[in-house]
Amino acid sequence: MKPRIAIARGRILNDVVRLLQTQGLDTSALTASGRSLMRPLGYGIEAIIVRSSDVPIYVRRGACVLGITGYDTLCETSAPFYELLDLGIARCRMSIAGPKNLDFVTDPTRHWRVATKYPRITAAAFEQRGRYYEIVPLSGAMETAPETGIADCIVDLVDTGKTLKAHDLMVYEDILDVSSRLIANPSGYFRERARVQPLLTALAKAVAA
Repeated sequence: MKPRIAIARGRILNDVVRLLQTQGLDTSALTASGRSLMRPLGYGIEAIIVRSSDVPIYVRRGACVLGITGYDTLCETSAPFYELLDLGIARCRMSIAGPKNLDFVTDPTRHWRVATKYPRITAAAFEQRGRYYEIVPLSGAMETAPETGIADCIVDLVDTGKTLKAHDLMVYEDILDVSSRLIANPSGYFRERARVQPLLTALAKAVAA
């Protein structure tokens, strides 16, 4: 059986493809149309294209030796893994954001209702800052939470900030720099290291370039 790598679909997959193309790898199978989520990658490795949040599960369960997903996803999991490489792609930041009429900096006694799909990161950030908080779990459309009154602020990924501005929100604080990381299942990596090393070398060269 070929070693497998789980790659988060969407922006991360697109950036991984660009990295591999700089090393002359044929990535047409990764971008081909079709419903199959398993694709030949090259280097004798098979890729599985999945949701970002599912990558650590595939790696933890040993279904994949390697995985590529965002640092935000890794911070939300307790699964054991080796972090092999910061790929420096799909960069953004995790931020606390909310309405302009609320003051996060100089109002330390306020009890904040925080809409987020990142409860672990959010809890750590608010506890480090000594703030009272209640997490309102949402899986998307975070920016609407203050508008609808179900939360005072949000913790979410921010790239250009255009979506925040469209909902009249502002960044209070950046709490985490996010990029995509290459991870490995500890036992799987020990067993398959020789077979996956050519891919690791290619990715390391692409990042260095």
